Amino acid sequence: MEKWDAIIIGGGPAGSTCAITLAKKGRKVLLLEKGVFPRFHIGESQLPFMNKLLQNLNLLEEANQQNFIKKTGAEFVNRMGNTQRMSFTEQGSGWISDTFQVERAEFDHFLLKQARAIGATIYENTKVAKLLFKNNRLQGVMYEQGGKKAEAYASFIIDASGRNGIVAHHYKLRKTNNKLQNIALFRHYENYNETYFDGNPGDIQVAYDENRWMWTIPISKNRISVGLVINEERLREEQKNATNEEIFEAYLQLFPRVQKRLTSANPIGKMRVESNFCYYADSLTGPDYLLVGDSGCFVDPMFSGGVFLAMATGMKAGETLDQILNKQNSEQQLLQNYENFYKTGYDTYLRFLYWFYESNCDFYKALNSIPTECTEEISKKALTQLAVQLACGNYWSENLLTGYLRSQEKYTTFKAFTAVYECPSYSKDESKS
Repeated sequence: MEKWDAIIIGGGPAGSTCAITLAKKGRKVLLLEKGVFPRFHIGESQLPFMNKLLQNLNLLEEANQQNFIKKTGAEFVNRMGNTQRMSFTEQGSGWISDTFQVERAEFDHFLLKQARAIGATIYENTKVAKLLFKNNRLQGVMYEQGGKKAEAYASFIIDASGRNGIVAHHYKLRKTNNKLQNIALFRHYENYNETYFDGNPGDIQVAYDENRWMWTIPISKNRISVGLVINEERLREEQKNATNEEIFEAYLQLFPRVQKRLTSANPIGKMRVESNFCYYADSLTGPDYLLVGDSGCFVDPMFSGGVFLAMATGMKAGETLDQILNKQNSEQQLLQNYENFYKTGYDTYLRFLYWFYESNCDFYKALNSIPTECTEEISKKALTQLAVQLACGNYWSENLLTGYLRSQEKYTTFKAFTAVYECPSYSKDESKS
C-alpha cells in the first residue's frame, strides 16, 4: 500500500505549485495527472504578481529563459477605435511591472517539470478512478495507469483537478455564479506579426462593446490567441441564425484596430468554446482534503487572474498542509485560515470584475464611478495606482479601493468570511498597501 503525505489530483498551475511547495519542505508528494504534458489550455495572459510569486519560489530566473512573451500592460479599445492603455508601471515604484503571455501548454509543463525536479512523484496519463474512504473519511484514491489499477493513501488529498472538481463534485460543493453568465469562443492564429500592432508590443488587447469583449494575446513570436466573451443568453439567441465562427467573425469586424493587429495572421484549428464558466464553493476544506485553484472557484478571464489565483492557493495549501503535519497549530484553525485566504483572493477579484463590467469594461469610467465621499482623502493618481495594483494581482490588500469594493453588498459571492490580508507575493515589509 502506497502512503504519502499528500496526494494531489491534477497537474495544472495549482497542483504543480502545491507539489513544489510541499516537496521543498521534504514532504512525500504524489501528483496524479490524467493528461500528458504539454497539453493545450486556455488562460494565456498573466499578471505581475504571478512573477513575484515565481521569484519567491526561486523559479523566475528560469521562467525568464523560456522565451515567453513579455507583457508590460493592457490596451483597452472601443468600437470607435478610442484606446486607453494601462501600464503596469502605474502601480508606483517598488513593484514588479512586467509579466508573461504564454502558451499554457509550455508554461504548465514548465511548472510540472519543476515539481518533478524538486522531488514530487508525478504520474501522467493517470486517471483517478475512485476516491477511497474509511469510517467516512477520505483516505486515498484508486488510480488507473496503463490499464492497471492501484491504490494510494495520504494524510490529505488536494483537489487540483480544475473544472473536473473530483473531490468538489463528490461532496456536492459547487454553486453556480449567476452574476457572470458568460461564454468564451476562442482560437489561435499563426503567421502573426506584431509589427502590424502600433500599440506596445506584448500587450493584451481588450476590445469592448456593450458588455461583450474580445481579447488578443500574443503567445509566441508568430502565434496569437483571440477570443470573444459574450453573455450566454445573448449567444444562444445569435446561434439561432449563425454558427459560432460567423458570430466570432461578426464581432471581429466591429474592431478595426484588432483586425489590423491580425493583418498577416490566419486561424488554425477549430473554434473552441468555454461554456458558462463561473462557479464557486463556499466550503473549500475538510478534515482530509483541500480545494485549490479552479476546483473551488472558476472566474471570468477579463483581468487574467486565474493562473495567479491558482498558484497562490496552491502554494498556500502546501504551506497549510505542512503546518498541519508539523502540528504547528490546531488543524481546524489552519484549515479555516486557508479557506479565508482562498476566499479573500477570489472574492476581491470577483468584486473587481463586477465593478468593471458595470462600467461597460471602461477602466477609467469605473474609477469615476466611485462616490466622491469615498475618494476625497486620496488623489486621483493614488486611486489609479491602487486600481492598477489590483489589476496586477493585489487581491489580498486592505486599502481604500478594496475597502469600497468589499463594502458593496451587490458584489457578494461567498457567504460571510473573515478576510485574510496576507499577500502571497509580497511580504508585509515589501507590501505598499
